[in-house]
Parts: sequence; structure tokens; C-alpha cells
Amino acid sequence: MRTQSRQRQSIFAGRRGRACKEVLAAYLFLLPAVLLTFAFGLWPVIHAAYVSLHRWNIKPRGSTCLPYWLASLGIGSPEALRPTDCLGVANYVKLLGLPSVASVAGLLLAALFGFLAYRRWQDVGEGTAQGRAVAWTLAALVALALALPGLIASGEWTYLVSLGLLLVGWLLWHRAGHSASLPELVGRLLAACALVAGAGVFFFVDFRRMWMVGDQDFFKSIIYTFFYSLGTVPVQLSVALVLAYILFQGIKGQGLFRLLYFMPYIAPSVATAVVFKRIFSLRETGLMNLIGSAIGLPALKWLHESRPVNLVIVDLLNQLFGTHLSWPQIPDPLGVILAGPSLALVSIMIYNWWVFIGYDTVIYLAGLGNIPRDLYEAAEVDGANRWAILRKITIPLLSPTTFFLTIIATIGTFKAFNHIFVMKEAAARGTVDVASILIFQTFRAKGQFGEAAAMAFVLFGIILALSQIQNRVGERMVFYG
Repeated sequence: MRTQSRQRQSIFAGRRGRACKEVLAAYLFLLPAVLLTFAFGLWPVIHAAYVSLHRWNIKPRGSTCLPYWLASLGIGSPEALRPTDCLGVANYVKLLGLPSVASVAGLLLAALFGFLAYRRWQDVGEGTAQGRAVAWTLAALVALALALPGLIASGEWTYLVSLGLLLVGWLLWHRAGHSASLPELVGRLLAACALVAGAGVFFFVDFRRMWMVGDQDFFKSIIYTFFYSLGTVPVQLSVALVLAYILFQGIKGQGLFRLLYFMPYIAPSVATAVVFKRIFSLRETGLMNLIGSAIGLPALKWLHESRPVNLVIVDLLNQLFGTHLSWPQIPDPLGVILAGPSLALVSIMIYNWWVFIGYDTVIYLAGLGNIPRDLYEAAEVDGANRWAILRKITIPLLSPTTFFLTIIATIGTFKAFNHIFVMKEAAARGTVDVASILIFQTFRAKGQFGEAAAMAFVLFGIILALSQIQNRVGERMVFYG
């Protein structure tokens, strides 16, 4: 016993032993938080990723993914390659209508390695060794060589052409700022625009092929989600900025107005969505139809209208003015994009404006309060009017607040579910089924857990990409004073 106690004491003896003891104690204190984070944060994501690689309802049946992957590499019994519940990445390929897995992986790796090679070649100009640049370039060429045969054999080489044209166009646009003369600058900009336009044409061809092969319901839900985001975020931010600027002028009852504007945000979304469902009733006695009849408009179906809003506007013009306008028939997917959102989705957008404009107004008021008054006083002394002050001082110094609200609002619109689920009607025929609604229906009604998990990860990738783009743009446009 004495020998063991001496050995324990010798482990933590001295300065190094005490330091190890402190580090061990710190990790032991952090262990419960790490376990909770893993159990309730990381493990659900890991399990969802595992589920997305399968086609099963509650639990997998048949062979698991490990024998399937090993057999695909030539290891183990080929019996595992028979159709089983393990789909692997093919679940995503089927969902999005992409080309073969190897071709997609090769294109992604080639794009990634090419971007890293470009950054390394930029460092070479500053005197850094060019070994890494050469290595990344060779890696990009190898990845491209792996993807090229499959693309050519399947006739899907347009993927490669669109990426190549987009890359060359971006390089020309980036190099245009270093032009020695005006004609060279204009020539590079025009060439870049032409290449980007050509890449857009090939991309549309690729997207149409994916539309025909992949899950059209999922593609439509992504389009409806973009409609919902583009129809809500700019409107709520611009109106909130105007309201915040008016309230910041020191009008009477400013606190009361803040409370009134903020109440829709803190009210239960399910209850307010039910109220708006009554407001947008298709009956002539509905509030929105009463307002429309007061200005001479016929009764509309609102939440029950599945037609695009452009077709509804054309019909209204024909009824009011006796014209014979018609919307052209355009094949999908371009027809779905150009027709715009349905009137049912526009009605839900109006609800979103009512809820979030007040919240954005309060945040903008906080941002206005952080602008130093000295800048306004100096501008007034120099003879600047209110419009010049708003354009030159207020809006630039509010750019961090606008940047924050833009990211939060965009992510919120892509995750919106509660009020859309409450307000959606069967008569809308799925035209309000944004990505979150479709994921829930696939998971709950159809019982296809693997496909729903794959949809969720694709939506997560879209949100992540949009956030990164906004961060890149914000780094250049946000002014912190």
C-alpha cells in the first residue's frame, strides 16, 4: 500500500506533475459539457448523416453500409453488392439528378484543388516558394482527369464546360482592375461578361437535365424557398430602416411605437398564423377581399390560389381593362422560375412582413443609437441636408446592423416552418411547400427517413454557401467606422 501511494505521489510530483494534474482536473470539469454537447449536438447530426445514406423507415434492414463499401472496393463477398437498404451517396445523386458519383467527386475536388492552386500561385508573386502551388495544380489536374472520362461517356461534359467558362470569366474580371489602358479594361470586362453568360447557358442545360432526372418536387421546393427569401428579406429590411429612421427623430410616443412594432414578433406564431389564415379567406367577406373590393378589385382566393402571381396579375388586368393579355408557355424549369411565386406564397410573405418588420425596426433603432451625434452635427454645420446625411452617414454606419439582419433573416427564411405549415392549404397544390415543409412531409407522411435526411443536408449546404457568400460580400461592403 505504501509503495502504491508513493507511486501515485510520484506521478504528480514536481512542477510538471502539478501542471499535468491541473490539466487533468480542467478536462474532467469540461467532460460533462463535452458529453452533453456530443449527445445532444453532434450525435444527432452524425446519426442523420448515417440515415441519409440509407433507404429505410425506422431501422435499417438487410446488410449495412460497411460490407457494401468493402465489396465495392473488391474486399469481401460480392453478395453485399446486391440491392440493399444502403444507398450511400447514390441517395444524393438520385435526389439531385447529378451525374455519376465519381464524376461529381472529381469535379468538386478539381474545383477545390484549383482554387487552392490559384491562391498559392498568388503567394508565389509575393516571394513564397512555388512547390505547393505546383502540387495543388497537379492535384487539380489529376482530379479533373478522373472526372473527365465519365462525363464524356455519359454526354454530361457540359458540366465541365460551364465550370471552365465561369472560371475563365472570373479570372478575367479579377484581372480587369490591372489593365494598363481603358480599351484593355473594357475588353476584359466584356469578355468576362460573355464567358459568364455562356456559362449560364450551359448551366441551364445542366440544370434542366438534373430537373428531368432528379426529384422535381425537391427542386421546386428549393425554388419556392428562394422566392420566399427574396420576397421577404429585402422588403422587411427596407421598411424597417425607414420606420427606425422616423422613430429616431424623437417623435412623441416613441416607446409605445416600439412596443407595437415588436409585439407581432413576440406573439405566438401559430396563433397569429391562424388569424392571418382568416384574414386571407377566399370568401368575399374576408378582410383582404373586403379591402380589395373597396378599391375595385374582384375577390381572390389568396391562400387557396395555386397559380403564379404573374398569371393572377394578367387575369386582373384583363378583367379590369378588358384586355386580352396572356402569359407565355415556357417549359420547366425556366417556366417555374419566370412565373414567380403563387398567390398563396405571396400571402404568407405578407404575414412574414407583419411579423419581422417590427423586430428589424428595433434592431435598427439600436444601431442608430450607436452612431455618434458629433458626425450629424458636423454634417449639419457643413450644410448637408437630411438626404445627404442619410446617404453618407446613416446608411454606411448602419451597414454592420444590416449585414447582421440580412444573414439572420436569410437563414430564417430558409428554415421557416411553423407559420407556413399552419397557413398552407391543400388547394395551393404544393406551391407553398418550401424545403422545410417538403422535408417534414417526406419524413412524417411518406416515412422516407433517408431521403428526408438527405434533403436536410442539401438544404444545410445551400444555407452554408449563402452564408459564406454574404460573409465575403460583407467583408468589402460593411463599414465599421
